[in-house]
Amino acid sequence: MSALQREQIVDNYVTSLTADITAAATTIPVSSTANLPTNEDFRIYVEGEIMRVTGFTTGQLTVVRGVENTTAAVHASGTSVLGCFTSEGLTQYLKDRVPMYGDWDGVGHLKDSADAAMDLSDFTWLNQGTSTATEMPNGEIKLTSPTHASSGPILRGLVMTAPATPYTLTARFCWSAWGGLVASNQLPMTQLCFRESATSKISSISMQNDCKIAVLRYDDVTTYNSSPYTLVKWVMNPFRFFFQIEDDGTNIYYRLSNTGRTWSTIYSTLRGTFFTVGPNQVGWLLNARFNTPPNNTTYSTRLQHWSFA
Repeated sequence: MSALQREQIVDNYVTSLTADITAAATTIPVSSTANLPTNEDFRIYVEGEIMRVTGFTTGQLTVVRGVENTTAAVHASGTSVLGCFTSEGLTQYLKDRVPMYGDWDGVGHLKDSADAAMDLSDFTWLNQGTSTATEMPNGEIKLTSPTHASSGPILRGLVMTAPATPYTLTARFCWSAWGGLVASNQLPMTQLCFRESATSKISSISMQNDCKIAVLRYDDVTTYNSSPYTLVKWVMNPFRFFFQIEDDGTNIYYRLSNTGRTWSTIYSTLRGTFFTVGPNQVGWLLNARFNTPPNNTTYSTRLQHWSFA
């Protein structure tokens, strides 16, 4: 499954059809495809019909016909093709780039450090066990982990190589399910993390199901080390929340937000304070720990947004 593309606004794109097209055609020949955005959707106007462009090769556009309440129609060779700016396109553009714009819940927006669309194949499993990761039809990734009764952690999740410093990673999560009723003995955590692969050390910002936030350090996926920022209850929505981590080459930072626009930095430290050299991976993890496992035996979180700056 390929990752969903973001909406783009194309400025001053003017070309023409080089052959007749039917109302059913989803590839259309044009005289120019120069300077068009890659890995992005955009919209064109052809004789009263609006089309959404989802890809192109030299001299040819791949399109979705008759969008925004227009009707797919026959068009003759030589007809003008114009890049257009529409209300629906603008709304989608903002949803794709502004976390929580319009309180959107509909589409996963995952981008790598080069701003290219990404999907599950861009991640590598860490301590998978019987955990699963599923690409959802809307572009989100759902991570499901078995619950466990344990006095210590069992971290499972997905990691990737971190970009060169400085970088900031923003992620939005949504809890999708946990087993049984929500009770005080349930301690599952969703975590956005740094990892140093040479030492297996992990440092993360985490949310427990009762909206308690912590910065946690682990020697490895099953060994807790310390918590420089201990569990503090924040006014957060556990079904829709943002974490952010930053590595500027000297310090690392941990932040949280309800909106994705206003951030609270809850902890920062020198990158070598816990790590031997510094983190070279980033990822998201589940610790589906319950003091007493509930009736269900799995815990899930959905990744809805992932982007670097």
